[in-house]
Amino acid sequence: MPTDPQRVLVVEDEEDVRYILEDEFSYQGFEVVSVETADAAAVALAGGAFSVLVTDVETPGTLSGLDLMKIARAQSPPLPTVLITGYASDVRPQVTALERVISKPFPLTEVVSVVEDLLRSLNRA
Repeated sequence: MPTDPQRVLVVEDEEDVRYILEDEFSYQGFEVVSVETADAAAVALAGGAFSVLVTDVETPGTLSGLDLMKIARAQSPPLPTVLITGYASDVRPQVTALERVISKPFPLTEVVSVVEDLLRSLNRA
């Protein structure tokens, strides 16, 4: 669990999955903002500070999770990102040390664990 409240931005178009992720991160002590699309997430990123981004790769709208990852990389400092996808082998070559990929389907605890490990590795937890 994070020592100080960390802000996580969750991007997931499947409502049930989004609510489950939101509840689990909240339960684990994170402050959570959740949105349905990468377009909405881009607006949220422009308007607030986050510790980590957790996004589905495929979301409705003009932006994808990969586009959002690039926006997160361009922030100062770059925002760590966890990508959730059914096509992990296609996405993995595109990630840097600031990013992780989780394959669908995934155990809920894996997402929180990956986020905590990522933040810890970057000394942000």
